[in-house]
Amino acid sequence: MFHSAVEFGWIRGFQLGNDGLRVGHLQFADDTLIFLDESRDQVDTLRYLLLLFELTSGLRINFAKTSMFVIAGASDITALAEMLGCKSATMATTYLGLPLGDSSNSHFKWESIIEKCTKLKVIEAIVKVLREFLWDATEVKKSHRLVAWKKVCTPLKHGGLGVKSLRSMNKALLSKWWWRFITEKDSLWRKAMESKHGSCAFDKETRKPKASKGCGLWKGIYKQLNSFKQSSIIQVGEGSSVLFSEDHWVGIASLATSFQVCMLSFRLRNGQFKYAFKPFSKEELGTWD
Repeated sequence: MFHSAVEFGWIRGFQLGNDGLRVGHLQFADDTLIFLDESRDQVDTLRYLLLLFELTSGLRINFAKTSMFVIAGASDITALAEMLGCKSATMATTYLGLPLGDSSNSHFKWESIIEKCTKLKVIEAIVKVLREFLWDATEVKKSHRLVAWKKVCTPLKHGGLGVKSLRSMNKALLSKWWWRFITEKDSLWRKAMESKHGSCAFDKETRKPKASKGCGLWKGIYKQLNSFKQSSIIQVGEGSSVLFSEDHWVGIASLATSFQVCMLSFRLRNGQFKYAFKPFSKEELGTWD
């Protein structure tokens, strides 16, 4: 129903880029986020859609737990919320205990999640809590640290305690988004990032996010792109989407990295793998004087 409402323009949602993807709603677990303009007509449409949902599904929407948020400075939010019989609210807020609508990178917004996060970075604050738990330390009682934390995070087979390194896990989880970007081509989040930043490298990655704009989370994910490339290898098919020298398809790294001097004098049409072993024509080879 919501997809049709956006398609026919009854609910506008928001658009990514000038001609990019238009999103009318998002769902997570049993929650639904719906995006509207400051328009009584669109709120009326939403009210009819929700009523139709109740009639067809037999479920009831709890408007007492429903809130309407201001995102871009709407002036008549209270009146629009009254039309739905829900509460009105403003950004920034929290959703599922996490800060929502706060574009700052300050660690202070995480204080409600990590009670002991004061002037430390988030990862360092969590590690501090883990250390205190491991060595049975409290705010009033100190304890001796018997082993360096680096040794604690070393795998068991190498003589450590096998505790996961949060910094390494964070990098691994961020890098995994690139694997998902390649494999989940029809997912909404991939289409959103592609619409916002554009795609390149045969649709295997987005363009670099602009420093002054864009999602802070995706900027962090983009920083792990080279790490993902170095730790993964491409299986070559017919070769039209693989760069012969730049992509990592053989050995321990790309040919451009492993044989830098050779690659400087290596001319390859379009750079694609499928052209690497294709003979040049007489016109391309030229003639001797």
